[in-house]
Amino acid sequence: MSRSTVTPVEVLDWAIAQPWLALIFGAAVAIGITILRPSRPARADSDSSFERRGRARYAPESRTILWTAFAVVVIVIAEHFIRSYVVNMNGVISWWRFATPLFVAGLGIAALVAFISTTGSEHSERPVLGGPRRTWLSFVPSAATIGWSIVFLVLIATTIIAGLLSSADPQGRFVYLEIPIPNELDVDPLRIWFFGWAYGTPTLIALAMLSVFTAMALHANAVRPFLRPETVVRESIERRQIATSTVQLTTAAMLLSLGDAWQFIASSGASTRLDVLGDGPTQTYDVVWRGAEIATALGRIAPLLEITAFTILFLAMRQLRTADATDSAAEDLTVATA
Repeated sequence: MSRSTVTPVEVLDWAIAQPWLALIFGAAVAIGITILRPSRPARADSDSSFERRGRARYAPESRTILWTAFAVVVIVIAEHFIRSYVVNMNGVISWWRFATPLFVAGLGIAALVAFISTTGSEHSERPVLGGPRRTWLSFVPSAATIGWSIVFLVLIATTIIAGLLSSADPQGRFVYLEIPIPNELDVDPLRIWFFGWAYGTPTLIALAMLSVFTAMALHANAVRPFLRPETVVRESIERRQIATSTVQLTTAAMLLSLGDAWQFIASSGASTRLDVLGDGPTQTYDVVWRGAEIATALGRIAPLLEITAFTILFLAMRQLRTADATDSAAEDLTVATA
């Protein structure tokens, strides 16, 4: 049955499913935080032991994370626009929509590992003896680690639970949610497109790749030798920035994937009216998935996850860009006064 009017709820449901709106809100939140956050004092550049060589060691890594965050934002929005408005995706299993932010972030972190393992791991000019044993968590703030762990576990749980609830189509692809029809007639269950294994398996593969590269980057960043004993403090600051931004990037990518998955699951949570035709009068049933309320709640929360993800990405890009600009200006000043 067609309707000529659109309800406010339908408009809201359409709006919250648009990642570009989450992008706009995320940018606005990031700008607000930047304005309200008190400015930190500039880093002291008078330490001659950390002049051009020390900055050149960490600058490529900051730029890699910055451009990876930028790529995640651009590619996620471009993928949604192409899938929604350019290419007809009816009947196509667009599994990449959930794996894309994870895969793009994973490629960027893999490049980060390469930079740290090569140009960023020079041998010490004078070895630094003693000190605590460094691990892959040595330079990661505990709050960032906890946030990353929660999002990681929730994404895995969502993917596995949705996969177990899904059912296969005639081609064997787990893309359906079967909802039984509550009547005495022999009627096939209602099958709704769902976040099943056909979507979840690529998501888990991309998540595993991202997690491995993230652990490798954090480990390499922590255990590489310091240049000299007098640069330990300054290099520790740089490594903490690299580690924090890496965790923020991966957390944001997982939030984007999780938010999209929750919205997809929520599309299966709405009640549906089904007319069953027989020899007698037409029977009408309200078909509701038993997890409809949970699915609907997840759909309402999903935009907040995406806004948070974009906010984190924008803040990370600004912080890295500011640090890079400060170091570049200091390098120019050092060269000019040499």
